Amino acid sequence: MAGHYSINKKEDFDLYFEDLVPFWIPGKRLGCLLQPIFAFAFIIKNAKVVHLPFSGGPLGNFPIWWIEPLCLKIAKIKIIILPYGSDYQMYSSIIDMSWKFGLLHSYPDGAMKEQIIREKINCWSKYADCIITGFQFDGIGRWDCLPYAIYIIDTDLWTPKIEYSKNNGVNGPVKIFHSPNHRGCKGTEFLIDAVNKLRNEGLMIELLLMEKVSNEDIRKVMPTADIHVDQLLMGYAMSAIEGLATGLPVLSNLENEQITRVFRRFSYLNECPIISTSPENLLDNLRILITNPLMREQIGKASRSFAEKYHSYKTGQYLFSSVYDKIIKGDNIDLMNLFHPILSDYVKQSPIITSPLKENKLPKNDNNV
Repeated sequence: MAGHYSINKKEDFDLYFEDLVPFWIPGKRLGCLLQPIFAFAFIIKNAKVVHLPFSGGPLGNFPIWWIEPLCLKIAKIKIIILPYGSDYQMYSSIIDMSWKFGLLHSYPDGAMKEQIIREKINCWSKYADCIITGFQFDGIGRWDCLPYAIYIIDTDLWTPKIEYSKNNGVNGPVKIFHSPNHRGCKGTEFLIDAVNKLRNEGLMIELLLMEKVSNEDIRKVMPTADIHVDQLLMGYAMSAIEGLATGLPVLSNLENEQITRVFRRFSYLNECPIISTSPENLLDNLRILITNPLMREQIGKASRSFAEKYHSYKTGQYLFSSVYDKIIKGDNIDLMNLFHPILSDYVKQSPIITSPLKENKLPKNDNNV
């Protein structure tokens, strides 16, 4: 790691660039400048496989960044590309204009880097042994495996709810959890507006709005919530998966057919119990969930099962073992259909996740639940 985010602790990660600088290098400033060089040398000496974003590894910010994939290939080190966001997002290629708006609002500098991002995507796509994009595929010419989201968490760290509140907003308050790192990107203003409108209707709601807090604090507060609103402009990501693992009904935007349909046909999205929610249907979806504690519990239990099946360490072991066996051993493994709802042994070896939802939509008549 070159560093770590404020939501993490330093000890969360094993090795940093600074740890690889020899003690005999004089001066702290020189040591800082040379950190990427020593990190790259460490990789060349020790690695069999590297997992990188499209921005590259330790040499990614150097003018000669393009030498990195060449050196890895010469060293016979396998390359797996796992994009995370700003390493691949070419704003002119983004499919969903609302997502583009959110990015321009929260990360405007990204629009100035499109040329270098495109060059790096083309270069790493040429040399990569495997590219796993998830739903982040706008402008990317290739993928080799199709999980909807590649995020894996330790589900044992996230305590699932044991007791679900019977509150329905009339007999007691319902707690809604939301933890945006940037409000514009998450659509936070729509959530605040919807909560105020529902309060004006007479519903009792407690909004747990957590920003710039540690992941440890999130783990303590999340199980006390009844509903988790993730992001209202695009997809689902790490925060949503943490909500799923906690056993909460999770709301996130899965509305765009251009993005979601391929994951319904060729991956596991139809098992996903996330309630697809946009700014336009947020008010109605929240009202249904707030007033229906039984539905919240049914969806919440399906959420935990889904996290265990598709976002746990077990999933990661299956995914990356399959990739390694393919690219290192040369085994005949169909990575493209690794999570195919019909063809995948992994999908079929445990029960299909069911919930009251159909293609992530709440039932029109919630009395049937």
